[in-house]
Amino acid sequence: MTNFDIQRVIIYPRKSREDVEREKETGEDCLAAMTEMLCNTCKKRSIQYTENDIMPEIGSADTIDDRPVFKEILETYIPSGSYQGIVVREISRLGRGNFTDAGRIYDALIAYNFYVITPHKIYDPSNLADKRQIRMELFIAREEYENIKERLWEYRDAKAKKGFSGCRSNTLGLNSNRGKWSIIPEEVKIVLDVFQMRAKNISFPEIADVLNSRGVKTKYGGKFYAGTIYKIVTNKRYIGIHTWKGVEYPAKHPPIVPMDLWNKVHQEIQPQNTHAISSPRDNDYLVELYCHECGSRMYGWKQKRKNSEYIIYDCSGRRNGSECTHLKPGNKIHKTVLEELKKIILNPKILMSIISESDKSKSTNLMRIAQQIKDREKLLSQKEKFLLRLDADYEREDSPLLPEIYNRRYSETMTVINNLKNEILKLKREATGLNVKVESIDFVLKNLQLAIDNWDKLNNKRKKVLIKSFFPRIEISRNGTMYFDKNVPTSLE
Repeated sequence: MTNFDIQRVIIYPRKSREDVEREKETGEDCLAAMTEMLCNTCKKRSIQYTENDIMPEIGSADTIDDRPVFKEILETYIPSGSYQGIVVREISRLGRGNFTDAGRIYDALIAYNFYVITPHKIYDPSNLADKRQIRMELFIAREEYENIKERLWEYRDAKAKKGFSGCRSNTLGLNSNRGKWSIIPEEVKIVLDVFQMRAKNISFPEIADVLNSRGVKTKYGGKFYAGTIYKIVTNKRYIGIHTWKGVEYPAKHPPIVPMDLWNKVHQEIQPQNTHAISSPRDNDYLVELYCHECGSRMYGWKQKRKNSEYIIYDCSGRRNGSECTHLKPGNKIHKTVLEELKKIILNPKILMSIISESDKSKSTNLMRIAQQIKDREKLLSQKEKFLLRLDADYEREDSPLLPEIYNRRYSETMTVINNLKNEILKLKREATGLNVKVESIDFVLKNLQLAIDNWDKLNNKRKKVLIKSFFPRIEISRNGTMYFDKNVPTSLE
């Protein structure tokens, strides 16, 4: 039997980085073995626990915020008073984060007189020697982590400057093992196919489609996308150049792609790097288009065929793990959108119908926003009252709150209060926007007619704004059917 007043404990198994590496090499379940060892520690010391008291941490992150299980232990279970101690392999398993994290752990253990039980010793926070030992263990754990990290990066930096791999790499066609490169012939063939297709002026999306149709997989075992192809054809490793921290070094592996093929590809690569998401606002892609099948945004690409150039919209559903892939001609889409705008002029009843539906939607949204504001104001009131109680508790002469814990709770509560105030302000602004009245129908129709009459003279940026104001969302199906969400702009100068 233990001499300590411990009726119930938290069992906290957590893998170290060494455990993670050992699992990869041997397949051993280190977490299960550690859990068994900690349970046996409790049995030897006659400490009671249940299955619910075992709280394993799956990951091996260093900071408290990146370890959700321990964060809940620290902020909820320790202050609850339901437990008297925590069982770990060693104190360093509680945390190797920065000194702020170490202070949070130490403050919680001392403030709630929380025991730390290891297979070799029980640390009693009320004992001066044990308190000193806890501080030292937490400090040493952080120092060990910093020393390991410094040595690791010094080693990586030295290796990388010699042309070896500075860190783990997943370059198609190459393998990196302990910094050394080796060539994978079957993957090299894929890389050369990509470069040869690109040299024939085949676009990135089309190259990705060809590889996917062959059942070829990326280094990660996934599908190829336009962005994947771009990364391949711009990777200088393939011509024997290794880049580390922005500096180029001769790589410790032979080139994979001949220089004449590399140069041929890079004469044509710049135009293909024009994408709707990063190009200027006054580009050729007038419509914010979405796929009706999978809901993904469809971005524009420029295609070259012989001496002509045209644009297409590409369904990005495949980039989200979906099988939805199709291309649609941009000129046809733009023509259909313009025709829809003309229909509004030819049939003013369309606007009246949109306004009627819009009024119903606004009413529903205003009710929703009003409830959200009410909920947040209620929570804000609760947090402000908690802050008052916290101040009162801290000012008491017999207050158990340490200054560090008080400051942390005060800061966290103030952050929540400020966030709630900002959310309430945004909701009120949203409600104000919904209450804006639409200008007269005649005025809207007159200005829309003027815009259509001068359509070819408008720059693309103005066309986009006009289209977006009437059609906030446009979708297209695989068979080319287009769907329009309609809206009436509040102003149309």
